[in-house]
Amino acid sequence: MDSRKKVWIGFVHVRFRPTNRFSRDDEGGYVHALAWVSSASGFRNEVSRAADDYDVDILKIEDVEPFSKRVQEYEVSKSLPKLAVVVGKKHQVQFDTFYTYPHKKRTRKKVRSRESMG
Repeated sequence: MDSRKKVWIGFVHVRFRPTNRFSRDDEGGYVHALAWVSSASGFRNEVSRAADDYDVDILKIEDVEPFSKRVQEYEVSKSLPKLAVVVGKKHQVQFDTFYTYPHKKRTRKKVRSRESMG
């Protein structure tokens, strides 16, 4: 085991794939992810791999930093320290609650038929 690894956190913007069975009515969402890594690039790689298991595509990952730094500088939700313990023990990526947004409404253009034009 690499002793330099620790729990890192980041804010992830995702798009749900059509095959996603958990959120068929939503286009995408945001979620905090935690991973057992040694760098920001390692975090991005691990979270991207884990996203496949959730049937989501990563659109953007931001605010990546060690979890210990995050909790020193900011107040975090009660669920995140619990997830950090799980990540520290299992060394697997964990996602917090997904906050989703619906599909964009697709507008249809009104098309006049040839009969109505003449």
